[in-house]
Amino acid sequence: MVEFRPSQITGDIQVVNKKISIRPTATIAAVSAATLTTILTFTATIATFVKNIRLSGELPCRVDFVFNTVFQEAQRLTGSRGVEFWFDAPFPMAIGDVIDMKVFHNFTGATSRYDCTLYGFPE
Repeated sequence: MVEFRPSQITGDIQVVNKKISIRPTATIAAVSAATLTTILTFTATIATFVKNIRLSGELPCRVDFVFNTVFQEAQRLTGSRGVEFWFDAPFPMAIGDVIDMKVFHNFTGATSRYDCTLYGFPE
């Protein structure tokens, strides 16, 4: 068996995408029951494309994706403790557009921690 060594690579390397990723993250440590709570708010300061949004938490809940104060979609965070919103084509945002990620759980007397990350890139 021949061992592969990086020095065996020849030719030019082409960099296809030099764009800088936008990765705002947020953590809310004590989300109360029966309260719609915003976990992450992202306001575009430049034209932006969003690839996906990930949210995880300690308790099952409903996760709402809200764009410019208009509800778009909901997912359920269940036993896997994570949900992901994927967009077939990168979701375009103009300057001033706002994405809010909100959670709602019904565990009376319990608080939960939720983490959210938005993955995107400038236009």
